[in-house]
Amino acid sequence: MTLALWSLLGFAVWTVLLIASVASTRAVLVVSGYERANAFKPSSATPDAGYLQRAGRAHANCVENLPVFATLVVVGHLAGEASPSFGTLAAVVLGARLAQGVTHLLSISEVAVLVRFTFFVVQLVCYLAMAALIAV
Repeated sequence: MTLALWSLLGFAVWTVLLIASVASTRAVLVVSGYERANAFKPSSATPDAGYLQRAGRAHANCVENLPVFATLVVVGHLAGEASPSFGTLAAVVLGARLAQGVTHLLSISEVAVLVRFTFFVVQLVCYLAMAALIAV
């Protein structure tokens, strides 16, 4: 399996771990009697500092970007793009995605948001570079 495919697998696993974190945290709150099962808001659109909302948004960010990354990796694989550069770019995407997610989980301070955005821009640059490698 190529580095790009491993990176795609890592991205998918990270996405699952984030939603598992939300689900397990909710389960603990319900089982402990701290929250009712129907007390959780379905939307995390409000700028609340709560862990569940931050984790929910980090998961949603992954879900929004996973199809783009998967398309690039799969099309690259099918097109025979197995250069070290392609694999490195995919690994950088995974690293930046992990860093973005962890930053999201830790804080919503202005500095954290700027750091998170920087990790997102790194991913976008890598996506474009991966697309260019496939096209060439």
